[in-house]
Amino acid sequence: MWYALAVTKRYYASWLDVSPECLELPGIVTVPSPKREIRQQGYGRCFDVYAYIAGETTIISYHRQLGEHIEAVREAFGHSRDPGSVCRWLSEGFGWRPSHELKYVFTGLPSGLEAGFARRLTVADYADFLRFHQEQYPTGEQEAWLEAYFVDLVARGCVYGVYADGRLVSATDMPDVPYMADEVAEPGINTLAGYRQRGYARNVVVALLKHLIEMRVVPLWSCAASNVASQHLAECVGYRRLADVITLTL
Repeated sequence: MWYALAVTKRYYASWLDVSPECLELPGIVTVPSPKREIRQQGYGRCFDVYAYIAGETTIISYHRQLGEHIEAVREAFGHSRDPGSVCRWLSEGFGWRPSHELKYVFTGLPSGLEAGFARRLTVADYADFLRFHQEQYPTGEQEAWLEAYFVDLVARGCVYGVYADGRLVSATDMPDVPYMADEVAEPGINTLAGYRQRGYARNVVVALLKHLIEMRVVPLWSCAASNVASQHLAECVGYRRLADVITLTL
C-alpha cells in the first residue's frame, strides 16, 4: 500500500478544493469554495467550514458567505495548535458547534492478522442484517432504504459479518464517498453492545480490508475525536493518524 498516502491526500485535497501540494504547506491557508455550499454525497448536511490540520499545515475551506467572519475564524485556528482548543474557541467565541474528527492513512495490514470468524454476507442474509440494523438504530426507518443498500454492498463484496448466539452481532458497511469513489472506500463497522470487546469488529474489518486491497482500493478511516475504541481499532489493523478535521454547519 505504498501509494495509499498519496491517494488519501488527494482525497482530502478534493474535500478542501485545493491541489494536493497545498497539504504540504506550513501555515494557515483559507480557501473560499463552492463545495461548502452543497451537501456532499454520503453526508446528511453541508459543511460551511471544513478545516484540515496536519503538522504545521492548516487549510480552512469555507462557505463564501462567511467571508466577513473568516479573519476571526482564522484567528481561532491560529490561537492554538490543539484542535480541541480550537473547537472550544469557536464554541465560546461564536456560539458555534464544531465537530472534531480524526483522519487516518492505511499503511498495510500487520503480519499475521486474520479475519477469524468473519464471513462475507450474501443477499440471503438480509433478514439477519435488518434485525442487526434495527437493534443498532431502533428509531430508524430501515425498511425504506436498507435492503437496496445491503444488496449493493453484497454486489461489491463489501459486507462481512460475525455471528454469535445464532444471530449477526458485528458487521461492516461502506457509506458513499463524495470523491474518487473508484480509488477509495471508507469502511464502517458496527457491533451490538453486548458483544463488544471480543475481537469481532477487528475480524470483520480485517476481512473487508483484505477485499479492498485485492481490489486495489485505498481504505480510508475516520472517527470522532472522542471515539477511543475506533481509534484503537484503526491502529490495530494498520492505520496511522494523518490529520484532524474540524467541521462546522451553521
